[in-house]
Amino acid sequence: METWPTEKHVKDVVEDLRTKVKGYDYVSQSLHTDKNRLNELQESLERLITDVIGLIDRLLDIKKEYDVKLFRIYTIRKEDFHELDAYLFGPRAPKSPQSSKFFLEVTKFVPINKLVLLLAAKPISDITIVECRDHIQFAYLKTAEEGDILVTEDEWVKLMGPVKNQLEHDICWAFVTAELVSAVRHIYKYDPTVVEYSCRDLVDFVDHQKRSEEKTKEKSGNKHFCYAHGLREGFEYVKVNGILREESRPFEANCREEVLTRHGSNLGYIGEVVSLTTVKEVLQTLQNHPVAGCIPVFEPDYSSINDQLYYGPTSPLSRYETMHAISFVGAGGVKQGEKHVNARSSHGVNFGKDGYFKICFQHVIICLTRGHHMRYLEDPVLLPCRFVYPELLSLEKDEEKRRDETI
Repeated sequence: METWPTEKHVKDVVEDLRTKVKGYDYVSQSLHTDKNRLNELQESLERLITDVIGLIDRLLDIKKEYDVKLFRIYTIRKEDFHELDAYLFGPRAPKSPQSSKFFLEVTKFVPINKLVLLLAAKPISDITIVECRDHIQFAYLKTAEEGDILVTEDEWVKLMGPVKNQLEHDICWAFVTAELVSAVRHIYKYDPTVVEYSCRDLVDFVDHQKRSEEKTKEKSGNKHFCYAHGLREGFEYVKVNGILREESRPFEANCREEVLTRHGSNLGYIGEVVSLTTVKEVLQTLQNHPVAGCIPVFEPDYSSINDQLYYGPTSPLSRYETMHAISFVGAGGVKQGEKHVNARSSHGVNFGKDGYFKICFQHVIICLTRGHHMRYLEDPVLLPCRFVYPELLSLEKDEEKRRDETI
């Protein structure tokens, strides 16, 4: 039976620690009267240190149990889904008092419109309601996996080159767009060697309106002229205008207020921009090349991920921060019983494991608290989402565009 930690549990641990310390004090005092007990004191001290470490571990375990209880505030069991389906979609007949009571209990935590969306996602797990920082509530569930896992991450990791660091700039979308154009063009031998394309070219020209909005903010002390944007819009810009090479418009640690005239040749071109809607499509595409996409970032979970699986929020301290563009470099197999994809971020090599991390691709999340994160998490969304990649032009059309650069 699971034991819920109470204040008494914590006090017992502290009292145990005090007892150990008193034992140390006794031996320490005896040292003044018996010099021969030095070895006994040393051994006692070593035992004390071991005991203290064990007691600290117990306190940490208690804290984890508290966190879980505070975090997971309600669970809709999988075996009860049929009852909710019958209540929502069954014949318009009087409901039993027990069924009505259960439905009212569930809807205290999940609005009816959100409940309909969650059940429509066809969960294969319980639906868990969690409360994060600032009392913002989310629901998450697990969906059936699609497609076969074929490990491909090593090949694409080598191809992608050194991990970038966006520092404090809102340019993850630009890094991902530029890197994926580079990867796809090299894989299909349009570029014989790996060419680094310019993320700054995208930031400067994809959205002039957003660039101007940032200039206005600079007067109030914000010295950034970069901006968040969608991956598809970045690829669509490259489709029409091409993308400069990094040496023609290099990344700089500090934002420039002015936009320099666009000059350069040997641009990178792409064809159609393809969106993927299912995990099966993503896994199939990853056999051919990396895929761009996004994740909702929850802190401190994201920054402290190291070599663990990223699930989104995991504690009452979790807080949704933003959507973050990343490159998916392969299907990584199974870890901790969860199928996952391997992804490359743009926060330097000290993030995750050498700049890469693992994301569970079966988890769906939705925000339940009205007025919060409605733009991105209003509907159930797969943890890795918004998958997109560029197709290429025919070789003839690609060469034709390059010839047009000199006209």
